[in-house]
Amino acid sequence: MMYNIVAVINIRFFLNRNSCYYCSLIRCDTQLIKLTSYVMAFKIDIRAARDPKVVDVYLYGDISSWGDLQPANISKQFTELEKKYTSARLHINSNGGQITEGIAIHSVLSNTTMELEIIVDGIAASMAAILVQVPKAKRHMSKYSKMMLHGPSGYASGTSEDLRQYAQMMDDFEVTLIQIVCDRTGMDNTSVKSKWFDGKDHWLSPQQALDAKLIDAIVEGQVTREAKNSLDPAFIYNFYQEQISNLNYTEMDFTKIIALLGLAATSTEQQVMDFVGNLVAENTTLQTQLTGLQTEVDGLKAQVTATRKAEITGMISAAITAKKITEAQRPMYESLAGKDFDNTKAILDAAQPYQPLTKVPGQQDDSPVIPVDRAGWTFTDWQAKDGKGLQDLKDNHKEEYKALYTKSFGKEPV
Repeated sequence: MMYNIVAVINIRFFLNRNSCYYCSLIRCDTQLIKLTSYVMAFKIDIRAARDPKVVDVYLYGDISSWGDLQPANISKQFTELEKKYTSARLHINSNGGQITEGIAIHSVLSNTTMELEIIVDGIAASMAAILVQVPKAKRHMSKYSKMMLHGPSGYASGTSEDLRQYAQMMDDFEVTLIQIVCDRTGMDNTSVKSKWFDGKDHWLSPQQALDAKLIDAIVEGQVTREAKNSLDPAFIYNFYQEQISNLNYTEMDFTKIIALLGLAATSTEQQVMDFVGNLVAENTTLQTQLTGLQTEVDGLKAQVTATRKAEITGMISAAITAKKITEAQRPMYESLAGKDFDNTKAILDAAQPYQPLTKVPGQQDDSPVIPVDRAGWTFTDWQAKDGKGLQDLKDNHKEEYKALYTKSFGKEPV
């Protein structure tokens, strides 16, 4: 999963774990206390260890503002845990996710009052690999796990200025991520960038991560098989998650899950799986239908937009032909019509054809300054019928004004 800048740069990989269902549990020694049941999503799993001052926290899933690992939830959990425990073991199996959410989680982990040990149970890819680099934390990878580092990537839309801002935002985030890695490995920024932030995915085995000082030690972990012959983060995540889930299988109480699904209390595991499988298939069908409907809606919106644009163009052109407005005013009225078509139409319908008394500065035509229908007017007629027009002649067309005055009074105006 690629880093994601919220609202701008999308996540590259999405997981499909529809056939999985898990529970969030707390373990107090050998006693299990169930907190909340979830279907088709693995959330934050917290279990108290045998040491009363140590807690195991399992971060399995996607880092995002809407998905499995949300910084607000993690922050709230850690605030409560810090009241009871002095140390925490953080288990990770994650493809990564959004940069902004990941940095927020990194901040929570960096500022916890608990001593922190991080263990990569399965995969720590993309933003999840950055979480491993929390300051002061002891960093471990299980011997069959994997780590993947790469630079931010995504897509954006908008104006050229928008794209430049988005690109700068990605570069700024990359600088932050590189610095986090530098702080833990002791490498300089240039080396980290050229080694792991060069536009490619870099998969590391536990030994390679240890040699690069991305971790402190390799440990025995929950998984017993390595994901080989695949560089697909979704596949690798599910490969490890399946092993982890099977290990925790006996700890899962299906009673509440069965009740939540509305199945009979006597339902077998296979019946539960079949039911969930049907829900997944049904969801896929609904998603396909939703996509089709959205495409249809988008098409209708485009038609409405095109029709309205044609109406606006026709209305403005008609007003120009009728000399109610000028061609120079077209952009202004098009903008007004785009925001409020009905009121703009009413304004144009009520407008009267405009016949300017004076020439437009720089206008190249042979039209007379004094309209033909006023050619016989005397100075007194102008005063009685169009005093404003007479003033305009005096101010802007002195020769015509002088000729009119002389003709009426037999002398030039003073």
